[in-house]
Amino acid sequence: MDIFYNLNHIKDKRSFLEDCISHSYDVKCDELDCSKSMARIMTDKTSKEILDITKNAGFIHWSFIMRKPIAFLDEGKTYIEAGLRVSEYSGSVDYFIWIYINIEKLDYFVEKYKIK
Repeated sequence: MDIFYNLNHIKDKRSFLEDCISHSYDVKCDELDCSKSMARIMTDKTSKEILDITKNAGFIHWSFIMRKPIAFLDEGKTYIEAGLRVSEYSGSVDYFIWIYINIEKLDYFVEKYKIK
């Protein structure tokens, strides 16, 4: 079963996500523009550009999840998935950042940010 961590007490979530990115082994950025597609697609925006949208966003959702392995999907490895979903005020496009971090970094984040 996956474990979802509460990030509500973190004041500077942008810095938190930047820290996640600096400890990641992979980062993916997607967009959802329903005028073009009903599925997320890769975006040309960088993670920094997407983080900049959070300054004037209409909707923001931050996540930090310990993902337990599903053999056929995750090669049997437990890992951390941090991320962001943000909508521009216009509401026309949602952007996503998917950050993948080795599970060995979990204690670092739990201790530094006091996440539970």
